[in-house]
Amino acid sequence: MVDSSKPPSVPVAEPPFDGGAGGERLHADPWSPRPDEELRFFFFEGLLETSTGTRSDVEHAVEEIQALSLGEARLDIDGRRARLMLEEGATAGSKLDDKARARLLRALQDFLEASGEARGAESTLRCTEVFRTRVRETLFRPVGGKLEPVCRLRGKTPRDDARAPRGIDARRGIAGFEWRTVIVLLALLFVGFGLSAWSSGWVDRVFAEEASQLALDHGAFEGMLELRLKQRWGKYEIEIRRGPAYPTDPQQVQARLDAAHTTADRACINAVANGEDVYVVIESAAGRALASERVSLRPLLRDGDARVEAKIWGLMLAHKVRISLDDGKRKTEDQ
Repeated sequence: MVDSSKPPSVPVAEPPFDGGAGGERLHADPWSPRPDEELRFFFFEGLLETSTGTRSDVEHAVEEIQALSLGEARLDIDGRRARLMLEEGATAGSKLDDKARARLLRALQDFLEASGEARGAESTLRCTEVFRTRVRETLFRPVGGKLEPVCRLRGKTPRDDARAPRGIDARRGIAGFEWRTVIVLLALLFVGFGLSAWSSGWVDRVFAEEASQLALDHGAFEGMLELRLKQRWGKYEIEIRRGPAYPTDPQQVQARLDAAHTTADRACINAVANGEDVYVVIESAAGRALASERVSLRPLLRDGDARVEAKIWGLMLAHKVRISLDDGKRKTEDQ
């Protein structure tokens, strides 16, 4: 049973001190030193996942987080696993002070302890705080049943300002840096977390490429099938539905087979006509298959409005989504 009467086992905030690079003025809080300047806004991403445990204790911990008004807390219990997610919309910085930080850390720890096996927990849950000139990113990492905040400081970019909630006087726009992956990995290695984060897949999930940036490759299925892609709770959701040239009768199937140039094209046509299984493959810019999921096209045979869906965890090196008759592994091995 979670004892909510226990005081938070977090550091007490201290007065500001000069400890940053180049004399940057920092302030110690329950998570880590932060810039000693105005917090304009913040937002959460990712999730904290653990075994279900006692449901009443898990729900109590979620209620504690909800009471902080830092964003809507969502609890998803699937079989023997419990997942905690926080609303991804940006919130004004006035709601997140040192007391709220300490209470949130304690409530997340309560959620962890309420599980049946806290040591088996996984987390991509992180908070991005946008200050006047700097940004702090905090990953809430479970280690041996305890929740540890892992933080890094970096300069603010126009891309950060673009996440500002309405009413905040911040410049808006979009931007990105191709070398951000290198900086992130170096920062993680510096805090001693890089190797374990990479091997467990956390880096991929936390810094996954945005779905809107991925190319869609229909290949020989062009016209017959249509791909739609979105991103939700850290996963790519790939939807396949009928395309404008989907063959709906034997005559149309035969016409496409007669017009096919290769045996591979004919195999794709037959796969659609027979409702066979195909693969949704995520590839890197170099054409390497990073992940794949097998889906059946059979529902499309029966219903013109039907759709089939594949869900794949976000990937940092993702560049393209394509439909294929195979999972792409052989192509990767040949390279």
